[in-house]
Amino acid sequence: MSIMAHEVNADLSVVSGYQLFRILFIFFIVSSVLKMILVHMLKGKKAKPSLQ
Repeated sequence: MSIMAHEVNADLSVVSGYQLFRILFIFFIVSSVLKMILVHMLKGKKAKPSLQ
C-alpha cells in the first residue's frame, strides 16, 4: 500500500498509519470477538440436553 501511495503522491505516513491500524484491529479485536462468539456457542451446545 505504501508503494501505491507513493505512486499517486499521497501522504505515506497517513497511509502507513491506516494500514497498521487495520492490521492491528483485525489481529486483536476481530480475533477476540470471534473467540468469544465461538466459546459462547460451544457452551450453549454443552448446556442443552439431548432429546434421545
